[in-house]
Amino acid sequence: MKAVLAALALLVGGALAAASPGSEVRSRAHVLARIDADSVTTVELLQLLGSLPRPTPGSPDFDLPDADKVLRRLIQNRLLEQEGYRIGAQDDPTVKNQVWELSRHRAMLALLDSVAAEAKAPQDDELSSAFDRVSVMNRVSHILVDSEDLATALLDSLDAGASFEELAGRHSLDSARADAGGDLGWAREDLYVPEFRSALEGLTPGEYAGPVSSEQGWHVLRLTETRTETAGQSDAMRDQLREAATRERVRNRVRDYVEELKQKHGVVLHDSLVASLDYGSEDPAVMKQLRESDAVVAELPGRRLTVRELTRRILFEHFHGIQGKPEAAAIRDKAFDEWVTELLLRHEAAALGFDRQPTIVAAADQLEREAMREIVIKMILDRPFEPTDEEVESFYREHREAFTPAPRVRAMGAYLEDAESARRFREKVEAGADVDWLAARAEGVVDPTPAAFAGWMSPEALGLEHGDVRAGSVLGPVPVENGWAVARIAAVEPVEPRPLAECRERVLSMMKNERSQEGISAAIRRLEEQADIRVESGARDETTMWIDEWAGVSTTPASQ
Repeated sequence: MKAVLAALALLVGGALAAASPGSEVRSRAHVLARIDADSVTTVELLQLLGSLPRPTPGSPDFDLPDADKVLRRLIQNRLLEQEGYRIGAQDDPTVKNQVWELSRHRAMLALLDSVAAEAKAPQDDELSSAFDRVSVMNRVSHILVDSEDLATALLDSLDAGASFEELAGRHSLDSARADAGGDLGWAREDLYVPEFRSALEGLTPGEYAGPVSSEQGWHVLRLTETRTETAGQSDAMRDQLREAATRERVRNRVRDYVEELKQKHGVVLHDSLVASLDYGSEDPAVMKQLRESDAVVAELPGRRLTVRELTRRILFEHFHGIQGKPEAAAIRDKAFDEWVTELLLRHEAAALGFDRQPTIVAAADQLEREAMREIVIKMILDRPFEPTDEEVESFYREHREAFTPAPRVRAMGAYLEDAESARRFREKVEAGADVDWLAARAEGVVDPTPAAFAGWMSPEALGLEHGDVRAGSVLGPVPVENGWAVARIAAVEPVEPRPLAECRERVLSMMKNERSQEGISAAIRRLEEQADIRVESGARDETTMWIDEWAGVSTTPASQ
């Protein structure tokens, strides 16, 4: 239902464009590879690229996907999909429901889009009264504290002549505005929360009020300045008014359309029954009745809605229930209205054939193919994993490093005042100078015996990876709090792998992951061997161009 609410709030044009490649791309899709009687096209390529994190040109880790690997992945995806269809996975009820749900949902959005398009944007002469409306603007400052007593004490200080700005800087919990004397900036007076409006009413610039309570705490307010302005005095404000008026027209048109559908299909709403449903009750017996009742709350084309279904919907949206909430009745009525609206729009969209639009059919096809891949991979991974003790011990021995903790180290070093002094210090240590002797004599040394080097240290403290730990290695210059550090590893603590008994669960997890990867690779190789796979001439170049286009490093579309 959230999609319906979004459509009521703003135009939904373009909602489908992001779901799958547009008709322009689809109409000029090129075949990249053929697998038996099936094919992989640039449509699937763009879908795959759209699922990947987009690299940022110019960033240090910028790296484009390899075209050959992308092509192979597309082919492997299609082989897994074909296997899914071969075993009839498309008839799995879960898959069918997912595809059906997506088609109905997208069709509803398309219908709403067409209805919204009927609401014409208002002309400026229709908005002249709104443009000329005069609003009072206030500039307000505040001091936010955590208790009413402290807010009252601050008011006493202001009465005694203390500076509002200084008190805000010293006491306000609103750190983002405390340095600016608590300034909240300009706002229309009707946009303040009721508590602020009441406190500011009747104040003249320079006067203050409080304490005022809010969800954030307690406030002391000061009215700094006031002015009047017309709502349309700037282009930006006029644009906002136009957009707001257009959204209102869309909301009204959709509401009218839904009412027309209710009349058209003879929808019957049992409002009196709905009004009697007490979802705010804390009586377990009442909730049990709401969960189990098959009483009909609405009659729609081909479907009757029951209390039990409405209860399930409300509990889905409000996981912990709405018992004891004063707004329970409003939540119930809103959920009921949204539910009826959604189902009615879905029914009409299907009746009008919106679910047969090419973009929606393509999105449903993509979802079904993804489901085929997931089912086949799950079947591969669901094979029993029961390694023998000998296999576990063998895997443990072959991967001893993974179960061996990083050794601690002892280091000898010094802190130097700047990078250049540290560089010269390192050169002399590498040339054979004793670290302690050099630390007592070299220029630029600010600490010849750093406390950090007094005992055993983790390699990470020196910026080392596990495999880099070697006695005699010279490290640095490394920036530290007191300057730059240079050190030599004097000793490395001998370590042994953790006993198998202590890390058996991790060993089994690693084994299972490795076997799963091997199983998937073997299954894909088998499918590749059994299929007739032909990569089209120029497919690699076209894939490269589309990758460049997707990553923003090319301005020429691959299809041109």
